[in-house]
Amino acid sequence: MQLRQLQQRGHLPALDGLRAITVLLVMVSHYFEVTGGRLGVNGFFTLSGFLITWLLLIEHRQHGTISLPAFFVRRVFRIFPAYYAYLLLIFTIEWLQGTDNVLSFLLPSFLYYFNYFVALTNERMPEIQHLWSLSVEEQFYLLWPPVLLLLIRLRPKQLISCVVAAIGAVVLWRSYAWLGLGYEEKYIYRAFDTRFDSILIGCLLALAIDTPRLRLWLEAASRSAWLALPAVAAIVVSVAVTETNPDYGYCLGFTVDGVLFAWVLLICVQHSDHALLRWLDMRWICFIGAISYPAYLYHELGAGLADRVIHRSMQLVDIALPQSAAVTLSATVATAATFALAYCSYRYVEQPMMRLRRRLEAPGKHPEGLPPAQA
Repeated sequence: MQLRQLQQRGHLPALDGLRAITVLLVMVSHYFEVTGGRLGVNGFFTLSGFLITWLLLIEHRQHGTISLPAFFVRRVFRIFPAYYAYLLLIFTIEWLQGTDNVLSFLLPSFLYYFNYFVALTNERMPEIQHLWSLSVEEQFYLLWPPVLLLLIRLRPKQLISCVVAAIGAVVLWRSYAWLGLGYEEKYIYRAFDTRFDSILIGCLLALAIDTPRLRLWLEAASRSAWLALPAVAAIVVSVAVTETNPDYGYCLGFTVDGVLFAWVLLICVQHSDHALLRWLDMRWICFIGAISYPAYLYHELGAGLADRVIHRSMQLVDIALPQSAAVTLSATVATAATFALAYCSYRYVEQPMMRLRRRLEAPGKHPEGLPPAQA
């Protein structure tokens, strides 16, 4: 399918499948303590930048402008209910357990500057430690739409040049902060100013598809579904190099991974009906993609519940499992708990709020044309 045809489609194929892959990468990484979590988060960032920009461009084509109030209302209904429900649950549990420093996490997490809080302090609360990435995304949601509204008046070449320059500026700043200033890994990895190039790469992909001349280049770069194989192989190589060379990882690695994931994304949405990629739109994969946001929210809580259940069960039956068997059992229980909690969040928190949003919206004012899982 040509990219021009994709522009006319409300529903983009393979996106839920890619969401599922990214959240599974994070879960596998955390449950088995292996590499992949960084790539999953990077994929989330790139996918978010692409999808949000894609939706804003659709709105601009339909209405000749971008309504910032409407955008922020959509984000509030989409993001806040599940997020604050999770925080309420976690802080209630921590308060009942008498956790000493629970109040120090309250404002950073509720006001979405948790990424800088964990980047600049040594405070830790395992059940919410992963929420730094959602702070990065929320900061992006606040900044990018008004910036795009200003830049979209430029010629396409100038707009693309501005985004490329911004990506280059982040790479230079991150490299200088890591190599020249000696910033700690926790800052480089979590701060918005050192990570939003991954999101901008997704934005750049959406803008390039919307630009006729660049669209031809993108179609050439994704002319075959089989190109997904070397693209994935290149990602594996980049991750392996990062493991052995942190200087690469914390300078260029984030950007390279984002570009490669954008390449995979481009191939998947363009060739989703190919036999190699058709599985991305299978029902069970799409289901995981649909609940990927609450699954990401709850996966650390699921791991904590699994550890407690297995530990107490082993005490009751007085059995000691080998380390590998214990890890596998814990990961299995954690995955089941995570998906159960995620489904409850999706079914009883997110879906009612999305229905409420649709009732409140005036007919014809919703630009996305996408199902709730993608919007």
